[in-house]
Amino acid sequence: MKGSVDNLAARLVEELNGFDRSFGGFSDDALYLQSFLHDERWTKDSWDEVSRKMYAEDVKPQLAALLSDCSKALSAATGEGFTYALASPFPHGNVAKWFWGAVVPEGRTIHNDIQMFVAMRWGYVRAGLYLNDQNRERFDRAMSGLSGKEVEASAALAMAEENGVSLCVKIPNISRGKVLPYEKSENTWSKEFSKRREIDLLKGWEVDDDDLRVSEFAEDVLGVFAAIHPLYSIM
Repeated sequence: MKGSVDNLAARLVEELNGFDRSFGGFSDDALYLQSFLHDERWTKDSWDEVSRKMYAEDVKPQLAALLSDCSKALSAATGEGFTYALASPFPHGNVAKWFWGAVVPEGRTIHNDIQMFVAMRWGYVRAGLYLNDQNRERFDRAMSGLSGKEVEASAALAMAEENGVSLCVKIPNISRGKVLPYEKSENTWSKEFSKRREIDLLKGWEVDDDDLRVSEFAEDVLGVFAAIHPLYSIM
């Protein structure tokens, strides 16, 4: 399995280098906007003209560029069709406590399938795999895929861990985003995820990390997507 992860990671970077990249790194304004909103407690007044402008001119185009590059590379490397979308920065009339978007299969949405996501919280940028039971049909299908494949699932998760990608407990909406790993407490992974009602398999970078500010961060994200792919394929 290690070979398959390494091979996919290499193919993804090869495909990424085969076209003109859109993503050039995150700006400080993009990385620190959530920190400002946190300090203002995400009040509606904090989503003022300056915040909206920073989102429109920095966060949105940079996050979209990153996910666009990743979706193109994934489509080319796997032979499967992928697309991407961004979540609203002002969901249900409230200021978002993190900005995020995800790569999903063509024909699906970020709300009804497994997300290969990038999320910008006030302390960390996180990337990985996410699925919860709000879409019951897709969650049940994932749990069914895991049933009877305990060895494969355990190997997939161990390989992700070797690549610095960990299962994370559910964190508060106002969390800065630090990854808090956990270990299995049930006798199967399907029971573990059903109990937790979500799967959050990811890696995090502190917002001060210079790696976030260069185009090569797209390669880091693709490395995470390669690491989660064995589990993704089972589900």
